[in-house]
Amino acid sequence: MLVLLDNVRDVTQVRPLLPGGSRSLAVITSRNRLRGLTAQYRVLPLDVLDPGASMDLFGGRVGAERVAAEPEAATRLVDLCAGLPLALAVVAARATLDQHPLGMLVEELEHAALDALDTDDPLTSVRAVFSWTFGCLSPAAARLFVLLGLHPGPDVTEPAATSLMAAPSAEALDELARYSLITYQKGRYRLHDLMRSYAAEEAAHRLSSAERTAAQRRFFDHLMHSALAATGRSDPLRQPITTSDPAPGAVVLTFEASTDADRWYAEEREVFGPAVAAAGEAGFDGHVWRTVWAIRHFLLATGRWREGERLQRLAIAAAQRAGDLEGECRARRGLVSCLVPEQKFDEAEHQLRAAVALDERLGDLIGLSNDLRGLAYLLGRQGKYAEALDPLLRASDVASRSGDHIELASVSASLAFVHHELGDHLEAAKRAEQARDMYLELVPDERDTVVASNRDTLGSIYRALGRYDEAEANYLRSVELQATLSYRHYQADTLVRLADMKRELGELDAARGYYLAALDVYDDLGFAKADDVRELLSLLG
Repeated sequence: MLVLLDNVRDVTQVRPLLPGGSRSLAVITSRNRLRGLTAQYRVLPLDVLDPGASMDLFGGRVGAERVAAEPEAATRLVDLCAGLPLALAVVAARATLDQHPLGMLVEELEHAALDALDTDDPLTSVRAVFSWTFGCLSPAAARLFVLLGLHPGPDVTEPAATSLMAAPSAEALDELARYSLITYQKGRYRLHDLMRSYAAEEAAHRLSSAERTAAQRRFFDHLMHSALAATGRSDPLRQPITTSDPAPGAVVLTFEASTDADRWYAEEREVFGPAVAAAGEAGFDGHVWRTVWAIRHFLLATGRWREGERLQRLAIAAAQRAGDLEGECRARRGLVSCLVPEQKFDEAEHQLRAAVALDERLGDLIGLSNDLRGLAYLLGRQGKYAEALDPLLRASDVASRSGDHIELASVSASLAFVHHELGDHLEAAKRAEQARDMYLELVPDERDTVVASNRDTLGSIYRALGRYDEAEANYLRSVELQATLSYRHYQADTLVRLADMKRELGELDAARGYYLAALDVYDDLGFAKADDVRELLSLLG
């Protein structure tokens, strides 16, 4: 006898129905993984359909001609159905019966996917089918599923889920995964788009406004305070910002080393943008600019300048809504750091001068010195090094009045770079050595990007002075430090400068080795500078 048991709820429901004897077979389908049966039965997990199989199913229902007539709309429909055969079948049926253009169905699904996939029959309504599984959940798992409807990103970690619940979430996450409401991969849990829409609907229906606000605050606190902890590791000399304590129940991550912080940044990269936008929409303006401030280091280190520009503009708007001058000033400064690599110098100068006015109004001497250093850097990027001296000298006076050692060291490092570019290498050496000694007091292990950058500057200064051994030692120290920090392209830049020096000294084997090391980094990052290095290598023969 062959027994088919379809849509089984749990192990207790199915055990009495299993046939006995060696000549009988049972086929069981269930959204629950039924772990209690896995030791006795062969398990065949069925994932959602991949894009190719989804298109085969959809195209087989609507016909190849219609897919060929509207290929982009067909691809988008398949994508919106998230690989669910039921959703694909409903959309295909609507396209066939109504004969509407596929583009019209795309618009419906993009604006109200579950409504567009609703039918008169509860057996074929996607929303109804989802509700069957939801009804099987324990109270804790059901609560978490509803709260996940408030999460703005594409996937969620256990600490983020715990923050939403204000309670341990591991068992609830495991149950949701067991019922195939979420999928798990490499420490992250993901809801496909249709399931996220269903969770969002349930959150709107089942949670009060106060419950939604409290859960959102805990999640935004989790992300913001964890990002602040990460930037404290990755960029320890950065001036801190003011913030309130995290809400009870919000999980704040800690990081042992900058590499741990950078790894977390990379893992959360798809969450930051949606979370910042959601925080602004929900009225958490302080979380917007502080989170963006905290992730700026990661955005710059990975060359995500356009994304950074978009987020910094959101941060400026949020700070202005809140009337927060500190936030607006820091967001404008952050915007500049994203505009300069794109060579948007005019707007960068406008933003810096607005920041200067805000810091003068606030009486923030450290911030004002930072702004002035930014103006000097902006002028330097345009080759106007003589003009860059004036804001740096003003910054030196302001930093002295502030008494802040970090800012004083940073001004000295900036002056060293400008004097070097102007050809005054002795003055540059004095300033860079002064910065080096101050940094050593502040960060004895020197593991900070600005410290590594100053070592690179010292290498170039000593090279110009003909002190080649000292130049090489400082270049190598910069490379060593950058290898443990976020800005790997700076490491490659320094390797190229060291290789150039070795080539000029006739040490061609050493030059080739450093060029190749730089090439590996540029290629790994996908930077166009790799082509320049290849050309230099070809000249070496």
